[in-house]
Amino acid sequence: MTKQEIIERLNKVCEASQNARFTIEARITDWENYGKSRTYFKLVETSNVTKHYKALDFGYFDNKKGVYVAGKRNLEAETVYDFGGNSIVNF
Repeated sequence: MTKQEIIERLNKVCEASQNARFTIEARITDWENYGKSRTYFKLVETSNVTKHYKALDFGYFDNKKGVYVAGKRNLEAETVYDFGGNSIVNF
C-alpha cells in the first residue's frame, strides 16, 4: 500500500469520527533522523471548552523501505473502528 493510500484511509476515518462535542483531526508528521525517514499517522481529539486531548496511533510509513508499519490501529485492514470505537469504517 502506498503512502497516499494510507493518508486517504486516515482521512476517511477522521471524517467518520466527527461529532459535535469534540474536534477530531488527522495529523501527519514527517520525521528524519539517525538515517531513517518516516511519516507518522495519528488522529487527535481535542475540545475548545476543556483541556481534553486524546490521540490514537495509526503507525508510520517507512519512506526509505516504502512499507507501512501499523500502530495500535491498522489502516491496511478491510475495516477500522472510528475514533470512539462505535462504528466501523469500510474501505
